[in-house]
Amino acid sequence: MNINPTVCLSSLSYPAFNWFPNGTCQLFSVFPITYRIQITTGARLYFPQKTYPNASQCCMPDINYLLNRLKQATIILANITTPREMIIDDHGYLVTVEMSPNFLHRFDPKNLTTITRIAIPNANEMSIGYNQGAYYIAPNNQNFIPIIESQNLTIINNITMTGVSGPRGIMFLNNGSTMIVTSNSNNSLVFYNRTSLAPVMYKFAFSQPVHYAGPHGLWRVNDSFFYATSYTNKSIYSYSATNISTNWNEALALNLLKLNGTGGSTSMVIDECSRFWFPLERNIVLIYDQQGNLLGNYTTTTTTTNFAVSFMKIIDNYVMYFSDCANNQIMRLDPNIQYPGIFSTNVVTSNRHAVELRYTLIPYLYTLFHRVHVSGGTVVRSMVHIFPLDSECWSLDEQFLWGSSLLIAPVIYENHTNKSLYLPTTERWFDYYTGEEQTILGHLTVSAPLDFIPLYLRGGYIIPHQQSAMNTVASRKKPLFLIVALDRNQYASGDLFWDDGESIDTYERSIYNYFIFNYQSQRLTIEPWTYKYQQMGNDIKFEDIKIFGLNKQPTKILWNGQELISTSQWTFNITMNVLHMTKLSLNVAKTHKFIIS
Repeated sequence: MNINPTVCLSSLSYPAFNWFPNGTCQLFSVFPITYRIQITTGARLYFPQKTYPNASQCCMPDINYLLNRLKQATIILANITTPREMIIDDHGYLVTVEMSPNFLHRFDPKNLTTITRIAIPNANEMSIGYNQGAYYIAPNNQNFIPIIESQNLTIINNITMTGVSGPRGIMFLNNGSTMIVTSNSNNSLVFYNRTSLAPVMYKFAFSQPVHYAGPHGLWRVNDSFFYATSYTNKSIYSYSATNISTNWNEALALNLLKLNGTGGSTSMVIDECSRFWFPLERNIVLIYDQQGNLLGNYTTTTTTTNFAVSFMKIIDNYVMYFSDCANNQIMRLDPNIQYPGIFSTNVVTSNRHAVELRYTLIPYLYTLFHRVHVSGGTVVRSMVHIFPLDSECWSLDEQFLWGSSLLIAPVIYENHTNKSLYLPTTERWFDYYTGEEQTILGHLTVSAPLDFIPLYLRGGYIIPHQQSAMNTVASRKKPLFLIVALDRNQYASGDLFWDDGESIDTYERSIYNYFIFNYQSQRLTIEPWTYKYQQMGNDIKFEDIKIFGLNKQPTKILWNGQELISTSQWTFNITMNVLHMTKLSLNVAKTHKFIIS
């Protein structure tokens, strides 16, 4: 249509529009959604309501993969009379209400065992909402909504249910300042405003008629946009805020009226890939994209009955919960997805820490693989491999070593935050992260938080490291550093193999560098024993050196005859006996000798 952009700007009921220089305007009535937008030079895309599309890639875009995982999912069932909508509260419980008799149930979300079951002084509970630590229960044949405090399960207030007949859905906007209830019998959405916080209370604000029959489930997208389902029409309608506070713009988002013979549309869920999951009180859940294209379906038949889904909920890792009001059950469905993109923030942080640690150790690991390639042996070694005469090591199978020097003791049991391990008493061992010597040897238990892997360096070895990066191409250009772990004779040695990181047979074709590291008699030597890959010197330098387990505090350090400046180029931790030399920028093509006195 021909339209002035100022007219578009005045159409605040539209979440987005595209204005073109020729005077036409492309309007979008539903948001968020995947649009096919015409791109024209000089065009402008506007978002009048200041809500913007999420451009990030969703975590589980392959619906067929997800459906296959759901078919193989672990299923747990729990019996409950006429269960309704489900929520996850701040305590981590899965909570629902019975339509009859009148009870609120709280379940362990992992195994569906009952945690709490309390009576509610109403009949025919039809819906449950949750906001800021309180449950809101909407009954079918009473004129008030009780507010139940979730901590002590006491009723703290009752909301007069003005304008509602046959409540079906409860939703909150604006941090709880607005409550919306669907009125099935009146075909309307009823809005309430919060009037007090202590105790919390709501008062009727206005009622907005809908242009369809049987409004039921609600789904909040943001404070200015939400969806509602039509039980009768088997459809989904969108609502966007307008500049009139008592009126929301209604639009048909998904029309499934053609699904004759199915039940009604009690609820809906939108997953993180913006897909509609649509239960219809049958043993099948339909999945649509936002253009209304059917992507697939999931059949919820169990070994005992056709599970008719009335309500559903999706949480992290696509764990799903279904309630079957007709057959008096709820179901937990766990597809056991191990997909890094959909792990929780804590898990992602822990994974990132572990990956960065591995990248830091790649020079050492790469050198170990070189040794095995040339001389045979193994990279990963059991404790008995290195300490065959120590009978305590013979049965150890929950710790191991990289090479002969780095002991790794991972926590392998769920929810454990301590690790039992064994450190042979014939050796010196140092905490990898701090350099502190482990004075208690033999069998011991150490703290191991969820994001921590216990690592120990064996005295007598020098391990090369490198600063981590997003990939090995980038990390290979980062500075190198050494950790020297001294044995009881104040001795340590190590090596480093380096090539271009990509070519095959660089050792056989002599296109590599090989460094020898040695610490003895208070002297550290870094020597390029073989230096035939010249590009290395253009990319990186030896930057830092840490020495664990010095038997006395240094007073002077000479590097190739030149004294290093204390505090700016080296420091010594007298508590842990750790010497740290930094900002060295050593040319990797040259030999470097340090005298520590």
